[in-house]
Amino acid sequence: MSALPKGLISREMTKGVAGVSTVRNTLLPVSQAPFAPDGNNRVIFEIPSLHNAFLTQRSYFTFTLKTNANTTKFFRGPMCPFKRMVVKAPNGQILEDLNDFHLFTKVKDVLYKSKCDLESEFATTKSSLAVDQAMWDTEQQTFIEGSGVPVIFKPHSGLLGEEQQFFIPVNQIASSAGYALHIELHLLDAQDFVYSTAATTPSYQITAMTYECELAQLSNELMRDVIGTKQIAIPYKYVRSHHNQLNGQQSYNVRITDAAQNLENTYSIIHKPQAIQTSVASNNEHNSNSEPTTFYGGRETWEGDEIGGADDDLTKYVFKYGTKFFPNAPVELDGRNKTLALQSAISQLGLRNPVASQPLYGTNNMGTNWDTRDFVLVNSFKTTGDRVENGINTAATSAPIEIDLSFAQATQNKQLITFVEQANTLYIKNDGISSMVKG
Repeated sequence: MSALPKGLISREMTKGVAGVSTVRNTLLPVSQAPFAPDGNNRVIFEIPSLHNAFLTQRSYFTFTLKTNANTTKFFRGPMCPFKRMVVKAPNGQILEDLNDFHLFTKVKDVLYKSKCDLESEFATTKSSLAVDQAMWDTEQQTFIEGSGVPVIFKPHSGLLGEEQQFFIPVNQIASSAGYALHIELHLLDAQDFVYSTAATTPSYQITAMTYECELAQLSNELMRDVIGTKQIAIPYKYVRSHHNQLNGQQSYNVRITDAAQNLENTYSIIHKPQAIQTSVASNNEHNSNSEPTTFYGGRETWEGDEIGGADDDLTKYVFKYGTKFFPNAPVELDGRNKTLALQSAISQLGLRNPVASQPLYGTNNMGTNWDTRDFVLVNSFKTTGDRVENGINTAATSAPIEIDLSFAQATQNKQLITFVEQANTLYIKNDGISSMVKG
């Protein structure tokens, strides 16, 4: 068999079919602004069932973020002031419900985005994951000035986020409740998002929040040809979080029980809850051990402008499901190097230039974000990387996923948060009823 170079064969561009138009609507929340973590802390949007309309991936949230004092600052991380996201169908069917949404947002950002990606998005997202910390400290003064700073937020949602490949036919979903999709965003507690360099208790509020909703609208004739009377299937990723305490021991056997029919990936982070922080000294502002957005397990810490050493770094791990180990033997992590865990995540997920692997420069030493503050333990249960159902069925066996962890010394007041990602399908039946079960 032989072939010509593809550049030799040219073709004219295919014309798009007539009858498709794009409409952009600005949806306001059903709940009343302003929103604050210690008051009105739930934002609700209801997407209407518009005629012949499909919700596209180019939709996003906008809000204005304002702090309560010029001494209030944000912890390093994505500008995600939401701890939980819920998406419901009109019949009450929960399509997505993810706790620890702010931490999952950071997991996805540090693994699936590069330093260039995050820097280029800064003008809109205000994510501080890849910016110069000293300059960011100065920039944060703008969040107290005037009415605050506008922020663009694109959720890491399997159904509504940029990962979703297919348009959502909101016109086909029965809207007896007055809407096609119900979205809830629960505000993050202040101690997990902001701190204060003075005695003033730090806080924040959100105003002027909208959902910029882009819809593809079809003509009646094209709608009949595309949809007809058939059942619609929308594949998407559903994520749940599980908590296990890591306190007072050097080795742990963690068991995660999750009933998933096609479980694909797990993302495990070692996290330390923090109390509200006030009167933080300038030389202690950028300390990874006091930030609730830090992912522990690496060999280093970030202390001011220098790399320090971690005492309770992860030294060995292995996943187990049923009688099978992932990988076949426990992974031994050298005390000065966690490269094997990083490369495992890159290989299994097919990552390209994740910001977690970027170097981090101190005054006299250097390290990486991975070893210092962005350590994520990843395991993929897919047999291959193809877009087919080839994960594990934990619902059929009820067997837990086990993770054996060993540390350099006993851990204190930490927790393992594991995000379980399964492939799911939303079925929209002929009568407009949404279901997770194929009819």
